[in-house]
Amino acid sequence: MSTSPELSDTRQETTPVDVSVDNRQCHLYGICEQEAPEVFALGVDGRLRYSAHPAAREAAATRQAARLCPMQAITLSGSVS
Repeated sequence: MSTSPELSDTRQETTPVDVSVDNRQCHLYGICEQEAPEVFALGVDGRLRYSAHPAAREAAATRQAARLCPMQAITLSGSVS
């Protein structure tokens, strides 16, 4: 029995992810904050803050932020790519 693509996509959108950021690679462009503001935030001190274990409802936005990071500084685990 195969799973329809729609069901598979829906599950992926809510599959929890764990987030790690390589601060040596991060250039603070802020694209992650634009894509997933509930997960990533640039502080007034110039440092990136992020939730290492965001809520499942933020999974899709978190994946998009990782995909769009120009420095590829965001690593996700526990996710379906």
